[in-house]
Amino acid sequence: DWAKNGESAGTAGYGYRTEAFQVALVEKGGAAPGATAEPFKDASVSNIMGASQASAAQMVSRFKATGHPYPASVYASKGAGTIEQFCQLVVEEANAEGVRAEVLFCQAMKETGWLQFGGDVKVGQCNFGGLGATGGGVGGATFPDVRTGLRAQVQHLKLYASTAPLNNDL
Repeated sequence: DWAKNGESAGTAGYGYRTEAFQVALVEKGGAAPGATAEPFKDASVSNIMGASQASAAQMVSRFKATGHPYPASVYASKGAGTIEQFCQLVVEEANAEGVRAEVLFCQAMKETGWLQFGGDVKVGQCNFGGLGATGGGVGGATFPDVRTGLRAQVQHLKLYASTAPLNNDL
């Protein structure tokens, strides 16, 4: 996109090299020769809301690359017997609320230690965001299944990042 009058243009934090740039002179106050919505992108800024930039398959691949076992024995009866099913639910619930699925996935993996848990929240709680867990043995909320746990987490993210109403009931 185009920048004007000293606005920042290009990228920061991506490690891209400059291949080419174009300068166009226009009349003062005149329209830019193209789009101006996003002339500068900063890799250090990650939006919670928006279209997902990762697929369920990419999330599955990332999870499997860690070598952590998926807790299928627990989640099979809670609607996600495989990591593939889990990641598909991540995408569905994130998309339903307009939250980027990769943000939901990354937060869930960070909070749970790649679904290994080990803290106050236990695997069977389906609480992938540590909602209500305050430390000192307080385990926080328990959800009946994987979808509901992910929905609660994605709605929590949405409420931090947006003033739009929630689309699904919890």
